[in-house]
Amino acid sequence: MNEKTEKIKKIRNLLLAGGCIITAIICRHLPANRESGWLAFFQLTRAYLYITLYCVWGISLQRRIVNRTARRCLCGIASLMVFWFVIRTLKYNVFYEPVLRRYSWYGYYVPLLAIPSLSVIAALKMRESENQKRRQWTGIFLVITVGVILLVMTNDLHQLVFRFPAEKPWTDDEYLYGPGFVLCVAWIAIGFLTMLGILIAKCRNPGKKKIWLPFVPLGLFFIWCIANIFRVPHLKIIAGDMAAACCL
Repeated sequence: MNEKTEKIKKIRNLLLAGGCIITAIICRHLPANRESGWLAFFQLTRAYLYITLYCVWGISLQRRIVNRTARRCLCGIASLMVFWFVIRTLKYNVFYEPVLRRYSWYGYYVPLLAIPSLSVIAALKMRESENQKRRQWTGIFLVITVGVILLVMTNDLHQLVFRFPAEKPWTDDEYLYGPGFVLCVAWIAIGFLTMLGILIAKCRNPGKKKIWLPFVPLGLFFIWCIANIFRVPHLKIIAGDMAAACCL
């Protein structure tokens, strides 16, 4: 009876999550003009659905994960996703001054760079006792992550991450990628691949079919990144929202 109840609960949760995602996608593509007010309504509804999903996921992690450090890291990831969607919503619906919009865009890279590092720390703590310390590993990851985040946030001073060929005001409508952007992508890749390697090494019963499943969303994420860099046509229609595409 308990097994059947659990199965029903899982199916219900999947249907609810899927319904929220489908509704959010529909809100993104519904035709509306800014003057009518419906565009803002659809955008805010969409943001609310995604933020609710990440909050519920964070609450479920808080209840289910036993290891304190791993729980804090995973809840931190959920919080960073919420932060990402909040600043994205502010950028497109509240901020109209170019500087605020530009720094909101730079702010995307706080969760993009921090989430892989927190994932590595969480993976290291999985199936370990609270007394086991890995300060050297975690310290290295966190220091490098903070350094790369500062590189992005101070881009206006050096333009090593994004270059703006036009005169001010600089915006994300017209820009080029600098060597610092390659460093950002490389660090994200290192973080996620390290996390997956640790989880696979710690897996008790790694099935030949299931062990590769975590690489599927990671592969799709990097395909999306490459397509975005090369401005692939119709990408914005399929997965144009960076925050939604990456968080999902």
